Amino acid sequence: EEIEDKSFSLAQAIMSTQSWGGQAQAVNAGVGIFFQQEPDGRVYVKTVVKGGSADRDGNVCVGDIITMVEERSVLGEPLPVLRSLILGPQGTNVNLTFVREGEQGENTFDVQLTRGTAEYFSALDNAASKVNERRRSVQHGGYGAHSASIGRQSYGGPMATPPNMGMGASMSNDRMSPEGDDDVESLRLRQRQVLATAAAHKEEIERLRRMIMHERHDMEMREKEMKDMESRHREEAGRLSDQMRKADASRRDLEAQLLPMEQRIQDMEEEIAKGKDKERLRKEYIEELKVFLAEHCQYSR
Repeated sequence: EEIEDKSFSLAQAIMSTQSWGGQAQAVNAGVGIFFQQEPDGRVYVKTVVKGGSADRDGNVCVGDIITMVEERSVLGEPLPVLRSLILGPQGTNVNLTFVREGEQGENTFDVQLTRGTAEYFSALDNAASKVNERRRSVQHGGYGAHSASIGRQSYGGPMATPPNMGMGASMSNDRMSPEGDDDVESLRLRQRQVLATAAAHKEEIERLRRMIMHERHDMEMREKEMKDMESRHREEAGRLSDQMRKADASRRDLEAQLLPMEQRIQDMEEEIAKGKDKERLRKEYIEELKVFLAEHCQYSR
């Protein structure tokens, strides 16, 4: 019972912390899902990481649309916000709500997933396997042989002796205490946890580096497009300015040509007016001549 309790306390400690340089630090992790956002704002499951929390749970599938995290709606939220809501201390739980589209319509379902990497769950499985093996060894009275076997493997073989230790000390391998086994297994599990965390951090850094490079490339492309657009606008403004100057020059030329024409029109209007006056006087003279002739004819008779 003492061995079982210590093994389970070790597994529980690994679920939430890691040891690095003698200081316990919380390890943040996700649930083994890569998301992708559509132009309409919806976020769907792009990849389910093998061995991760979602893969072990078995309910989440590629194409499912996430709608809520801990009863908070995430519809339309950007991916960084969604990621900050899902990430948390390794070994803790998070409640997610998904919508799955099918032939019979949409199906909404909730899942509770444990945060952690695939390596983290593998380490927990190994620890649970060790616990079960030790429980069986204790139940069958074979813990001494099992402890001796672990002791010999730890130092490289059945005939090897630990560094800086004599024959008398090597004989004590067969009588290693359960606490020593727990310490060795604790160090191994913590080492695997540190390596898994370092690999996850390296992967995250690489992902962020690629994202930054992609955003930098997009910014450079947008800056180049803006410069090209500005250059085109300057060329267009220069072309329009030249056209305006030419149009203004043409207007001045037309005005200069129009002035003599207006003067000629005015002179022609005056000539027409004089002609009308002459025609009126001629008609009056003819009428007077007709009257005079008529009177002269009557007088002659």
